[in-house]
Amino acid sequence: MGSLSLPEIPVIDFSKENLNPGTSSWLSTCRDVMYAFEEYGYFVAVHDKVPLKLHNDLFSTFKDLFGLPLETKRKNVYDLPYFGYVGNHHFQNFSVSQQNILWY
Repeated sequence: MGSLSLPEIPVIDFSKENLNPGTSSWLSTCRDVMYAFEEYGYFVAVHDKVPLKLHNDLFSTFKDLFGLPLETKRKNVYDLPYFGYVGNHHFQNFSVSQQNILWY
């Protein structure tokens, strides 16, 4: 019997020199991000200009966020389906609406 193989996590490199809004590199990267979210629900973002301390602080904050008691996480609600806190024993997700995202 064959072994199960785990899917590869998509990796998207944001440290490209010409990654500016409106450029072909920007549009290609946007398509890569959308594909990764639609097909996998996540991706690994690589950017060589992000200081290691910021990277570690961010992941520490996420660990704290997802480590909150369930009662606390369930207080994060939206009227939109699958927004706010969504979780079960297989996964956890916090979503925000696009109104809260800064687009450059």
